[in-house]
Amino acid sequence: MTSAFASAGSLRRPLLVVGAIGLGLSVLGFLVDRTNFFAAYLQAYLFVLAFPLGALGLLMIHNLTGGLWGWTLRPFLYAGVQTMPWMALFFVPVVLGMHTLYPWTNAELVHHDPALLAKAGYLNANFWIGRAVFYFACWIVLAFFLKRWLLPGTKVESYPALHRVQRLSAAGLIIYMLTASFAAIDWVMSIEPKWFSSLFGAILVVGQATTGFGFGTYVAILMHRRYPNPWVTHRNLHDLGKFLFMCVMLWGYLSVSQYLLIWMANLPEETFWYQMRYDGMWKWISTILALTAFFLPFFILLPSRVKKNADALMKIIPFMLCVRLLENIYLVAPSFRNAAMPLHWLDLATVLGLGGVYCALYFTSLAGSPGIPMPVLAPHGHGAEPQDKNVPRPKH
Repeated sequence: MTSAFASAGSLRRPLLVVGAIGLGLSVLGFLVDRTNFFAAYLQAYLFVLAFPLGALGLLMIHNLTGGLWGWTLRPFLYAGVQTMPWMALFFVPVVLGMHTLYPWTNAELVHHDPALLAKAGYLNANFWIGRAVFYFACWIVLAFFLKRWLLPGTKVESYPALHRVQRLSAAGLIIYMLTASFAAIDWVMSIEPKWFSSLFGAILVVGQATTGFGFGTYVAILMHRRYPNPWVTHRNLHDLGKFLFMCVMLWGYLSVSQYLLIWMANLPEETFWYQMRYDGMWKWISTILALTAFFLPFFILLPSRVKKNADALMKIIPFMLCVRLLENIYLVAPSFRNAAMPLHWLDLATVLGLGGVYCALYFTSLAGSPGIPMPVLAPHGHGAEPQDKNVPRPKH
C-alpha cells in the first residue's frame, strides 16, 4: 500500500480560502435577503450532496458487477462517502429555512387549501424532519459498513467475505434508490406541493450518478498528474467516458419522458410547473439547460477518442458539473424569483462557500486514504489488474 494521495492535503488551504469568502458573502446575503439565501443554499446543497450520494451508489454497483472502471474510481468514491456525516450537518440551514422554502409549513395556508390539507399527513414539519434523519442515517450506516468491510486496497481472502459485501450492496442499492428518490420529493418537489411527477426522483438520481462519475474521474486524473496511478489507463478512461455518455443519454430520456407525459395529460395541476419555467428569462435558461445538459455533451462525448483522452475529459467534466448546478437553480429558483431576474449573486456565493468547504473536507479524507487499490479476490473482473500499461499522463 502506498500513500499515493498524500499530496491531496495541499489543496485544503486554497479551498478553505474560497469557502471562507463564499460563506462570508452568504452570511451577508442572509442578512439582506433571507428568501433568496435559503433558495440559493438549497441549490448549492443539492449540488454538493450529489457527489457523496452518487459515490455511494456507484460503490455498491461496482461491488455487485465488478469491472476495471470501479478500481479506477474506488479510492475517490470512498473519500466521498466518508464525508456523508458532514453533509448531515450542512443540512441544518435547510431545516432552519423550511418555513421560507416550503409553503406547506404554513398552517393557515394548509387549513384553507383542500389539496394541501389532504397531503398534511405526509407534508408536515415533524414527519419531514424525521424522514430526513432517517435518510441520513441510512446513508451514513451504508458508508460505514462499506468502508469497514472492504477498504479501497484491502485484499479479500475468501469468497464468503466478498459475498457479504455484495449482499450489503444489493440491499443497500435498493435502500439508496428509495431514500434518494424520497429525499428529492421531500426537499425539491414539495417546494411546489401541488405538483407531482413519478419520474422526478429518478431524474435527480441520474444527476447524482453523473456527478459521481464526473467528479471521481476528474480527481483521479488530477491525482494521476501528481503520482502515477496504474489504474488510469486508456481503457479505463474510455469506460468512464462511456458511463458519462450513458448518464447524459439517460438524463435526457427521463427529462423528455417527464415533459411528454405532462404535456399529453395537459392537467393544470401539472403544467403550471413548466409554465413557470418558460416565463420571462426562464425560457432562455430552460433552453440553455437543454442544450448544455444533453445536446452539447452528447455530441462532444460521442467520439471514442474524446472518451479516452484525459485532457479532453478534464475540460468537459467541469462544464458538466456547472450544468448540474444550473439544473438545481432551474428546479428551485422559479418558485422564489421574478421571471425578469432569475439569477441571483447568492447562487454563486453559496456554492463557493459550501463547495469550497466540502472539497477541503473531501481532499482531507482522500489524503488519509490507504492509496492505490490492489487487486482483490472476486469474480467477474473484481480481481483483474490494469491491462493497459500505457498510462496516459495529462498535460500540465
